[in-house]
Amino acid sequence: MSTTYLAVIQQIWGREDHNGVLHSGVTFTPYGEPREDRAGLLSDTEAALDHDDFNVLTLVDGKPFAFGYGMTDFGPEEDGEPHGGYDLDEIAQACGLAVAR
Repeated sequence: MSTTYLAVIQQIWGREDHNGVLHSGVTFTPYGEPREDRAGLLSDTEAALDHDDFNVLTLVDGKPFAFGYGMTDFGPEEDGEPHGGYDLDEIAQACGLAVAR
């Protein structure tokens, strides 16, 4: 079993109305290639982007397994949603990767 990590930039987009900004979606964009060293991925990506505003998609055998930030993967929310409420298949598809199924 092979575990790799991929930096993912998340962008929230929306439109303005009389109440301010209505968020209507999130896009996920991969940054670089999957790497075996999570700490090295974090360090190199932060240096290249000049900020740490990106997430990490954990891949097992090239398929999405977990989503997180820094060295930590998001756990279930209070309502039981796994992965911090993110759909791993949606993230994988947006990044051009195979889905978990």
